[in-house]
Amino acid sequence: MTLDTGILKELFSVEEIWTSKPPFIVQITNIRPIPNEAGKRYRLIISDGIYTSHAVIRPEGVPICEKTGIQKSSILKVMNYELDIMGINKKHVVVIGECSILQAIAGKVGGSLATIDEYFTEHPKEDRYIPFNASAASNITKNNTFSPSPKVSIPSKYNQQSKQQSKQPNFNPTTNSKLSNTFEGNYNSNRSNHSNHPNIYPIDQLSPYQNTWTIKARVSFKSPIRTWSNAKGEGKLFNCNFLDESNEIRATAFNDQVDKFYEFLQEGKAYFISKARINPARSQFSNLSHPYELSLDRDTEIEICNENDADTVPKLNFKFVQLTKIQALDSKAIIDCIGILKEVLPSAQIVSKNTGKSFDKRDVVLVDDTNVAINLSLWNKTAVDFNFPIGSVIGIKGARINDFGGRGLSLTQSGSIISNPDVPEAFRLKGWYDNLGHNQNFQSLKNDSPGSGLINLDDRKTIAQVETENLGSNEKPDYFSIKAFINYIKPDNFFYTSCKSENCNRKVMETSDKSWRCEKCDMNFSEPNYRYILTCSIIDSTGQIWITLFEESAKKIIGMDAKELLDLKEEDDAGFKNLLETIQTHEYNFRLSARLDNYNGQSRVRYQAQSADMLDYNAECDNLVKLLEKLSSKH
Repeated sequence: MTLDTGILKELFSVEEIWTSKPPFIVQITNIRPIPNEAGKRYRLIISDGIYTSHAVIRPEGVPICEKTGIQKSSILKVMNYELDIMGINKKHVVVIGECSILQAIAGKVGGSLATIDEYFTEHPKEDRYIPFNASAASNITKNNTFSPSPKVSIPSKYNQQSKQQSKQPNFNPTTNSKLSNTFEGNYNSNRSNHSNHPNIYPIDQLSPYQNTWTIKARVSFKSPIRTWSNAKGEGKLFNCNFLDESNEIRATAFNDQVDKFYEFLQEGKAYFISKARINPARSQFSNLSHPYELSLDRDTEIEICNENDADTVPKLNFKFVQLTKIQALDSKAIIDCIGILKEVLPSAQIVSKNTGKSFDKRDVVLVDDTNVAINLSLWNKTAVDFNFPIGSVIGIKGARINDFGGRGLSLTQSGSIISNPDVPEAFRLKGWYDNLGHNQNFQSLKNDSPGSGLINLDDRKTIAQVETENLGSNEKPDYFSIKAFINYIKPDNFFYTSCKSENCNRKVMETSDKSWRCEKCDMNFSEPNYRYILTCSIIDSTGQIWITLFEESAKKIIGMDAKELLDLKEEDDAGFKNLLETIQTHEYNFRLSARLDNYNGQSRVRYQAQSADMLDYNAECDNLVKLLEKLSSKH
């Protein structure tokens, strides 16, 4: 979709344009509803691919926009509008009376964007637009009669649009005065209260190319203080996320700045932040979408917002994904979602196999109006303190998709959970659930589990069926269950050395000083963890395939952890071989994924175990009885 590039600057600098008011096409980069006694409005940030400007959709334009799915990223055609310059900060605003949504969801159009307010501050001679009241006053003659502006020619590129515009109903500019007060009051949030911060930027527009900027943002997450020790020395750091209406950005403080800012910055409070260094974001450390991150250094200035300023900063900024779409997303992707709380399971304490530390965990089940149910895992204090009632609307920010026994979600360390969030999606879901949803059946993205908790015996396939159906040949992995014997286990390269940090399983390498280094955590350890990456051949009566088992599945098969097996091999090779041969006499239920893999220009399907369990013979017998009953009923 093509935008009318440069139109926002021309609206306020070219008289032929602001007089003729041709229709134009822009993209919404931010949107927020404004409740009002006179009718609901939307406050927008719009982009023409080069510049951004403030905009307001008046009440008469709201219904058609909502009907066609207006949201952040929508492509908008503006047909009927007025222009205004509001407040002492000269905010350039497009006041929209009529518009239409050309494309509800679109990718970002254009590169780095500049605000027209900033542009006109740097080029004041080009800021030629005179607001309606001032323009009218300048056309009053000495006899107090109104003299209309002279006729002007319209640039050729807008001729056709202008003809179409003449067919649109007239928009009454006399309402601008009331709208100006409303917009200024809502957007500027008593700007006089923070006159020391004139260059307030949306977080979405921060980049290394700006020199003087301030953001007004809320701390949506703050990590504990972490320490490190390596060959370069020792130190400490903490991270936090700053949130405003436009986006969210990560910030990091080191050493002295930890002492300066850690206690001062509190989750949930709003601040003015300036003079921090803007660096490219390191995606391996952050799940935020912003391309940059902040480094809080000795020049950084942070000031807490007063109550009036803080009220205009959102507490959370969601980008919801419907539950039914989670199945198609990549595993380990970080998403926001919203659903109705259908079930709350008891909390339990589990012990990490890597570190020996204990964690509190609780699973809850969410549903939505796509008739899908999904498990969400909560951890530690969030799991223990969770007490929202069944039927509540739950908004989740920062959940990681996992593939343990089907699709599920896990709340990340920096994630947030909020009950009954004040967003349109919550009201819609609550209405649906109270009227219809509470009586419906839902399709779970988890794999239900007779016997093992993970495998449906009725849906098992043979190896021949897997190969005939070409499972794993598509772009996305296929999941299936199978019953098979292990007929061979590769005795070499059955483990890898991994990081010992909590929630980090990255491979570590031995350094010259005999320590083990994790580049992701930027930490060194005296010894690593040993984790399984076990390669096995499995067979059934129809064929053979190679599969890979990782930590949990392999440990269940072998009966000991990878370090113990390695020690056994080094100390008692005969005992090691005997153990593997014993395992090769057993039959297992496997839950496998199949994915197409390219290596050295050749494509082949790789099979990975999601779970592996000894047969439950009682469940197997029951299943055989059902099959025999089905066969007998056909004769």
